[in-house]
Parts: sequence; structure tokens; C-alpha cells
Amino acid sequence: MKRLILLILLLFISIGLFLFKRDILLLITSFRGANEADLESSKKPLPTKTYKNDKYGFTFEYPNDWTLYDNTKNQNTHPLELHLYPVPEGSPTGDAFYSEVAVIENVTDVKTTIPKFTKENLADFIKLVNDNSPGESMKESDIAVTFNNTTVAGKPAVEQIERIKCSTSPTCHLLGWPTGYEKWVAVANKNNAVRFYVTTYFENDNTVKLDKIINTLKFTK
Repeated sequence: MKRLILLILLLFISIGLFLFKRDILLLITSFRGANEADLESSKKPLPTKTYKNDKYGFTFEYPNDWTLYDNTKNQNTHPLELHLYPVPEGSPTGDAFYSEVAVIENVTDVKTTIPKFTKENLADFIKLVNDNSPGESMKESDIAVTFNNTTVAGKPAVEQIERIKCSTSPTCHLLGWPTGYEKWVAVANKNNAVRFYVTTYFENDNTVKLDKIINTLKFTK
């Protein structure tokens, strides 16, 4: 009798172990399948729209959930000026992120299309900020500027990044603009340049997306 009970007990233990191993294998297979699906999904490009300009011969792609606005008629500085906002069309654009795509004509040196910081204009900028921003006491050490020669779409380009600290707030406006991170990328094409610009509080997902937009730039002539 004891032997029979022992055999029955061993049988139940064996069945339990079998079912436990089966469930673990199913869980591992399911987890692996989900991870592989996520990985494949992350490799897929995000849905985009394409902007094309036949006059200046270039295209770029931007996310479906961003808004592109042609501001050319509302200004007289550039022959073409586009604004890009990281919100769906029809939504409020807010004032924490501003980006622009502009064409500059008759360019002999692409470096001249970016307002490069020098000791003199840096001092002027700091004075302007401190004179017009209550409580602000900006110093030269609060501004870090990097400037690089690069290539975009196989064309000569320049990139300038400005990181600015504000003493009054980590998300401050200076002179009416969101301030903290500014980036310029100007790309030469024949006698013209296509220039991208962004200003916002700090680097974030939207600045990364703008970098990806810049990398989709192609010239058609």
C-alpha cells in the first residue's frame, strides 16, 4: 500500500514537472516572439510626408504627425521660408519649439549663411539679453557654441549648435524665443543654400526627429 501511494505521488510530481517545463517554454517562446516583433517594428521607417520644391530642386521627408507651413508670403527675408512644427495639422503649435527651412540665394560661401558667434557679437547678445530680461545675469560661460564643416546629401554643409543656460529658469524665453538649444545646418547647392534652423529649450525627441528630417534632404538638380 505504501509503495502504491509512493508511485502515485511520484506520478503526480512527474506530471507537475512536465506541465511546469511546458509553461516555461511557452512563456520563453512568447517573450522571444514579442521581442522579435518589437525589433522588426522598430526597424520599419515612421510614416512620412514628402516636401518637394521644383524651383530650387530639393526634397525632404517629415513625420506624418508634423505640420509644415509655407511662411514665404509673410516675410521678405528669404525667397523661400518653411516652418515645421511637431504637432498634427490644425493643432496649436505652442511656443516651445520653432524650426525653419529657408533658401538663401547667391551664396559664394555656405559659412556666411549662419550667424556665427564671435567675441564681439557674443558680448552684444549677452548685453541685449541682460538689458531686456528681468532678473537675468547671463555670462559668456553660459553659452557654448560648436561649429563644424560637414556634408549633407553629398553636398558641402556647415553645422552650428548653441547651448545656452539661463539663470532664471531651465525653460526660459529670451527676447521672445524659447532658449537653451539652437541648431543651424546650411547645405550648399550650386549658388544657393538650404538652411535648417531650430530653437527650443533643450535637446529632445523633436530635435532628434529634425536631425532625421535633415538627413532625408535630397537635391533633384
